[in-house]
Amino acid sequence: MQPILAAALYVVDTLGPHVVSLMRRVKAERERVNRLPAPRSPGWECCCRRSTGA
Repeated sequence: MQPILAAALYVVDTLGPHVVSLMRRVKAERERVNRLPAPRSPGWECCCRRSTGA
């Protein structure tokens, strides 16, 4: 049991600070993406419109 606990402690001590930093970066990126304008149409509707005959 001691080797498992030692390994778990090592992982928490070594990776813990990096996980917190990574989570902050992910949150900031999600907020940035949510502020982007809505995607625009690629313009295919001009090719798919039916003429009105006018």
